[in-house]
Amino acid sequence: MTAVSVWIDSARGHEYDVAVAELPVRARRASVIAGAIAVVDGLDGVRAAVDADASAIVLAEVGMVGDSAWAALGPIGALPPVIVDRRLLRADAAGLVRGEPGAGAPRFVTVELIAPRDRRDEAIADAVGWARELAGSAFAPVAVSGTPGRSMALLIGPDAGSAFALTVSQAAARARGVQLRATAVAEERREVTIDEDAGILRISRAGAEGESLAGARRETRARLALRRAIDALAEASSPTDLADLTGDRATARTIIAETGAERSEA
Repeated sequence: MTAVSVWIDSARGHEYDVAVAELPVRARRASVIAGAIAVVDGLDGVRAAVDADASAIVLAEVGMVGDSAWAALGPIGALPPVIVDRRLLRADAAGLVRGEPGAGAPRFVTVELIAPRDRRDEAIADAVGWARELAGSAFAPVAVSGTPGRSMALLIGPDAGSAFALTVSQAAARARGVQLRATAVAEERREVTIDEDAGILRISRAGAEGESLAGARRETRARLALRRAIDALAEASSPTDLADLTGDRATARTIIAETGAERSEA
């Protein structure tokens, strides 16, 4: 197996240096971006990687630039594979909460979110993403209300067969991390619990045969994202990360705008 070249220009570069070192057979550092997996931050980083002919892109830090700016990159299908390292929405954890193939959509999804003000926009987008993963489809807002410290949104799935309720509260001043609980109710109950300050990511499924808990996610976010980029190249696959991100962000922006609360731009 030939190691894939990895070019890094990110504020989280040290984490990705460690990830490369942990994958010595599959990855090696590169000094040239052309033909390498490019680890970058934000829209400008993605644009530079595309222009420099990177073979794949890992978006390590998203930023909250406007969705129209992302659209200016052109059709997502024309881009090299893009892996998005989302802080609250790990791809491996998301895979554990999806419904079984052929199972019906959940009747209802609820997400409770408590986030510091400077993390709110990002956290709402990831909360919307968890609802999408639990339901197997995207949602559109139909009613939003709130105050600067608390907001609520009701969203409906594309076939009106499922609904999603999101509650967002501002964290206490001393809190630095996000707390999130997402629950889907159908033939079985699937739930995700995240408490960043306590270091908790717990996934549970409960049904007629009892409750099961998924094991802890011990792989770092950086190693997971880099490994997925290597796999995408090896399998010639096109991950949906960027399309999922832009869709989740568009829904989150609608919710934020409808509350009339001041927005935090990154």
